[in-house]
Amino acid sequence: MGLIIPLIIFVGFAAIIVWAADWTSGARRYTALADLNRRLASGEIERTEYEEKRKSAGKIRRRQKRRQKAEEAA
Repeated sequence: MGLIIPLIIFVGFAAIIVWAADWTSGARRYTALADLNRRLASGEIERTEYEEKRKSAGKIRRRQKRRQKAEEAA
């Protein structure tokens, strides 16, 4: 009985750490699109290449969202 409270506290801290790690990594998900926008603005890439890569990035994001919804439903 004496080990239950420390175990609950440990699990709570672990859950907070996992949540914080997931929450902080969420800001980095759209850096590829920001980089693409920067490259277009600086003239590194043409508009056609920009549109092609943006569509490709959108497909990847939609696929990730579908997987996440499927995992949440399971």
